[in-house]
Amino acid sequence: MSSLRRKPHILFVCTANLNRSPTAELLYQRDPRIEVRSAGVSELARTPVDERLLRWADWVIAMEDEHLAAIRRSFPQPARETHLVALDIPDVYQFQSLSLVREIRDRFEPHLERILAGEDAGAD
Repeated sequence: MSSLRRKPHILFVCTANLNRSPTAELLYQRDPRIEVRSAGVSELARTPVDERLLRWADWVIAMEDEHLAAIRRSFPQPARETHLVALDIPDVYQFQSLSLVREIRDRFEPHLERILAGEDAGAD
């Protein structure tokens, strides 16, 4: 029966969707337990956050609190309908750098385990 359950949809978010969120998306895109996408809160982001992406997502995993604040400001209704988590990963890393990959894993994995267990995962 559990094999028929839909996988959790995870949207990774950073500022410009250039380094942190696309690294997280690549890191987890082949994970059979979840579906992932990435976006940025800047209007100039490679893939800007929009209402469609937020409605797709069960969980928004932002790199910083300021990304969650931007989502709440621009999309108040969808923001209330999804789980929001900030990982507190600053914009100091290059795309797919080993240190960024390690930081994402270290900070996201505890949330992922709770998400998969159907818990709150520390959402605010």
